[in-house]
Amino acid sequence: MHAFHGAIGDLKSLRVDNETVRIVFSAQVTPHGEIVRANDSSTPEVLVYDRLYVRHWDTWITPNKNALFSATLQSSSKGTYSVAHHAQNMLNSTDDIHDLESPVPPFGGAEDFDMSTTHLAFVAKDPHLNPATNTASHVYIVSFKDSTYLEKVNSGPGASSSPVWSPDGKYLAYLEMRVRGYEADRTPPSRQC
Repeated sequence: MHAFHGAIGDLKSLRVDNETVRIVFSAQVTPHGEIVRANDSSTPEVLVYDRLYVRHWDTWITPNKNALFSATLQSSSKGTYSVAHHAQNMLNSTDDIHDLESPVPPFGGAEDFDMSTTHLAFVAKDPHLNPATNTASHVYIVSFKDSTYLEKVNSGPGASSSPVWSPDGKYLAYLEMRVRGYEADRTPPSRQC
């Protein structure tokens, strides 16, 4: 058994081979990339802001962010699983992704990421644009084996969502709005031909 000292959620699992299962989950992290401890998760009584974007919908922006963690579970001869490696913060491994946040707050969840046996795809807002006036979010890919690997899949002006790997892990599908400014809109339903 393995215990986490903070709240985790959006758990997904994928069988890698007969003995190994990979899990990915979300958690709030400190600016240093560590899971926020359960008793430290409340909003501070006083926050000082030096730039715009102090509140998103009904949530105050704090120094803590959402992040995605990965770990592997190894089966034993008794048929039970145990954590083979400590959970790794997948958004804290290189300088290029320390400003990325996924699931996208405040409403993001398990639909904001997906995994293949080798890679994790996730949606995050563009960290180089002013979040108070832009809704652009993009799909990114990171590797479970190479912490320096980061690929930005798309660069359109609108919001991206729902990345999904094909069963063989060779292809990635996602939704992307063509124009910016429609964060609250629902993605149109797909049409069958």
